[in-house]
Amino acid sequence: MHHPQLEQCPLFQGLTPEEQAYALSYFDAKTKTYEKGEFLHHVSFPLERFGLVLSGTVQVYMDDMDGHHIIMNSVGAGGLFGEAYCFLGTDAPIYICAVTESEILWMSPNRIKAPMPQFRPLDWPCPTASFPPWPPGRCT
Repeated sequence: MHHPQLEQCPLFQGLTPEEQAYALSYFDAKTKTYEKGEFLHHVSFPLERFGLVLSGTVQVYMDDMDGHHIIMNSVGAGGLFGEAYCFLGTDAPIYICAVTESEILWMSPNRIKAPMPQFRPLDWPCPTASFPPWPPGRCT
């Protein structure tokens, strides 16, 4: 998939087309089109993917204590949204709604959130310099 908005997004800037394709695969990217007024996300559900607006505009908003809507962000083509809520692992207190017909590239953070493989130090040779001072015959 090649889309002009990918090159404007900081997540994909400077990547070759091959690297973009790898990144899209890495993030398990999927596109979906929403009609004007359609909800992309409802409050009280975890946000499992973050979005890149390929076309159109979406608004991210939440309710205040009195039930009034507060617009948190209006995101146009090339903008990212929802990335912080993906890492919470709890219900996201936000609504996301398409202000115009919008095409969204949804990406999963699961590979980033996955535990890293256990670190196994390599058999490093002892440094020749004595900083920090190493015990004779041992490197730690």
